[in-house]
Amino acid sequence: MIDEKTVRRFWSRVDRRGEEECWHWSGPLNGKGYGQVQVNGTTTGVHRLSYMIHKGDIAPGLVIDHQCRTRNCVNPAHLRAVTPRINALENNVGLTATNARKTHCYNGHPFTPENTISDQGARRCKQCHSVNRRRYYYRVEKKVMAARRAAEVSK
Repeated sequence: MIDEKTVRRFWSRVDRRGEEECWHWSGPLNGKGYGQVQVNGTTTGVHRLSYMIHKGDIAPGLVIDHQCRTRNCVNPAHLRAVTPRINALENNVGLTATNARKTHCYNGHPFTPENTISDQGARRCKQCHSVNRRRYYYRVEKKVMAARRAAEVSK
């Protein structure tokens, strides 16, 4: 658990305002704007530390999401534990969120349950996949047939 000295150090660098407002961390920030602090010799995010102080341990596999989208906020009312996937989708940044919002493939076919292949977490259009597989087959088949003909001629 977190010792009293760490908790005092945490509060000495928090600009605590109203319960609904962001509580900004005034200590060191990493390159992405998240507050950080040393806890038991390990650098950790202050949003994680705030969550642990106020709500308890973070379950394995979960990350702490800033619902206010302010990276140096440590207000526990603005923090929640979620899966990395939910965090990525709800932050509306990055490829995961961008691709999740897509309703049609590059060629305009809808991503419906009947027309969608799930491939290692990615969605693929069945219609486009079928066309591409056919093109690949004929391209490879053409090479195979040419190689067979060349082998027969050289006999």
